[in-house]
Amino acid sequence: EKAAKLFSRLGDQAAEATVLNALCQLLEQQGQYAEALQYGKAALRLHRAVGDPVPIAHSEQTLASIFARLAQYDAALQHGRDALASCHETGSRLLGADTLTVLGDIHLGLGDYGAAITCCQQALVIHREVDDNMSVAADLVSLGDAQLAAGDPDAARESWQQALAALHVLANS
Repeated sequence: EKAAKLFSRLGDQAAEATVLNALCQLLEQQGQYAEALQYGKAALRLHRAVGDPVPIAHSEQTLASIFARLAQYDAALQHGRDALASCHETGSRLLGADTLTVLGDIHLGLGDYGAAITCCQQALVIHREVDDNMSVAADLVSLGDAQLAAGDPDAARESWQQALAALHVLANS
C-alpha cells in the first residue's frame, strides 16, 4: 500500500496499477475477495488510463477470477471476455490460455458445460505447447469437472488421470 501511494504521488500510474494488481492477487489468494475487488478495480482503471493492453488483460483476468469465486458469474464472464479480447489484441498466447482456463471455470459455474469444455480444451492445447505442466494439470482438472457435470464420467476420469500424471511429472522433475 505504501508503494502504491508513493507511485501515486510520483504520478506513475503504470507502476501504481502494477502494485495495486499485485495487492489484488495477494488478497485473492488469501480469500479476501471483497477487498481484492477494490484493488483490482482501481488497478484496471489505472491500466486503462495508461492504455497498455497486456496489463489491462491481466487486470481483467484477475477480476474475472475473483467475481467467479464470488459466484457473480455475469460480471466474471464480462471481465473474462474483455481479458481474452486484450490477449488477442496483443498476441499474448500464454495469457490467453490462462484466461481460457478462468473462462472454463466461469462457464462451469454458469452451467454451460459445452463452453466450459471448449475453453478448457483450448487452454490445454496452448499450455501443452509451452510445456507449462502445472497449468496443464489445472486445465485437466477443470476439464474433468466440466465433463462430469456434462454427464460424461468416463471422460472426466480420463482427464483427472492425465492431471495426476502431469503432477507426477512435476513432482519428479
